[in-house]
Amino acid sequence: MARSLFRGAPELSRLFIESPIQLISEFLSHSQFSVFLSDAMAAVPADAEDQIRTERMAEALRALKSDRINLIEIEARRVMLMTDTTPDAMLRRLAEDPRFAAKEGLKGQRDAVARSLWAYLHAIALFEAAERAMQVRVYREHGTLYEAWSIDASIPLAAAGVDHDALSKEIAERLQHDDGCKVEAVDLPAENGESQDVLLAVTFFGAYASQKTVQPDKSTKLLYFRPPDEMLLVYSHARRRIEVCSRDRVERKIVANLFAADTLKHDISNKPLTQKTYNLSRFRNSLKLPIPDEEAHRVKKAGIIEVQVALGDWSRKVTLSVAPEDDIDAIARSVFGAIIPKAGGGYVTKVRFRIEHVDGRGRKGVLQFDVFGRNKSNIQSERDPAKRELGYDLLEAWGVLERIPA
Repeated sequence: MARSLFRGAPELSRLFIESPIQLISEFLSHSQFSVFLSDAMAAVPADAEDQIRTERMAEALRALKSDRINLIEIEARRVMLMTDTTPDAMLRRLAEDPRFAAKEGLKGQRDAVARSLWAYLHAIALFEAAERAMQVRVYREHGTLYEAWSIDASIPLAAAGVDHDALSKEIAERLQHDDGCKVEAVDLPAENGESQDVLLAVTFFGAYASQKTVQPDKSTKLLYFRPPDEMLLVYSHARRRIEVCSRDRVERKIVANLFAADTLKHDISNKPLTQKTYNLSRFRNSLKLPIPDEEAHRVKKAGIIEVQVALGDWSRKVTLSVAPEDDIDAIARSVFGAIIPKAGGGYVTKVRFRIEHVDGRGRKGVLQFDVFGRNKSNIQSERDPAKRELGYDLLEAWGVLERIPA
């Protein structure tokens, strides 16, 4: 089995077995492994049959001590993480961008493992862009090191329109990074018919660190190094949203405002960014939605037609969808009551709202939108500003939404 091929290295084992021999040979010959693998790889005959080459490479890996295998395992894990359905689709869509010059090379690979490993070896900029895009999804889902702001303007932007030098200089100055920083922008492929987003990666010099190392003559030497520190920003024109992922909360806010003012040329003085946070905890007890008195003149009916609940952890979820005329509260009590223990219960991770309303002219309409967790809602995609505001006003009245000026 793949997981027992190299002890303590399950992802390397999978990668070794599932990759084309030429690509795995290139991977193990990578310069970052040369300090402990170069001699062994040089001894693998390049013109031998595939079976012999595979056996020799496996022998070289088995001969390594666990600390060295662990270093290769870390990189193999990066490659294998990009082979699941969603990361693989992201990799292929990003490869359509001519700037990566990787479309044909990626197309020529036989499967997801080969595509991921080929990108790692031959198109590292593409590979890292896909990694960052997937990392944003993780931050967004779990709300860790993540904040989002809404911008009261519809401003189109493409990666080519980002002035990397000017923005990096401004960010470094405002965040007091004397050594500067690097800004990279890439267009994220459009999903669900929406316009594409722009992903910015800002790389800083991290704080100095040191580590002792043993020299060949057995003396010791102190090595100083600067690990990279990275911030990710995603701008969505369609959703009018700026998302920032970073460890420092103050820096997240500063960079969001800088990006809005300098790159989008948005007047943040008169129209400041607004942070919207959502709290779905009230729906653990009831899915009924009362119509606020102040909205009774324009809201005729408000209800929930879909709810998603996590069962114990975020990887196990169940979704209940009903027709607009159904009583979802009664149905949910019957369905979820049978599968969710009362102690602790489940966590509501998504709610779909359906609002029947009339406008100032008496015309009937329906507003439907979702709220996902604490950071995300697609109501921002509603093109009619009056409908958007109606949705936000209702969410505030129900205690679901809190607006915080940036």
